[in-house]
Amino acid sequence: MARIQVRVIDGRHHVTVVGPLVAADLRRLERACGPALEHRQPPLEIRVESETLDEPSRVFLDSLARRGAVVTRTKP
Repeated sequence: MARIQVRVIDGRHHVTVVGPLVAADLRRLERACGPALEHRQPPLEIRVESETLDEPSRVFLDSLARRGAVVTRTKP
């Protein structure tokens, strides 16, 4: 299970995900990103610190990036 942390700085949502991100975590991630996703151009930055990402998670992150979120992936 991934750990998800949210910080809001100057109206911009910074979401950090640590650990394996799999489909079972996506509902929690979507809730964490929810307030930012209410905007046409989401004020959202997502940092994923994980070596493991399953296909549904990749698709979800790609869709957020297409909407304008900044998605960064680093390996711990």
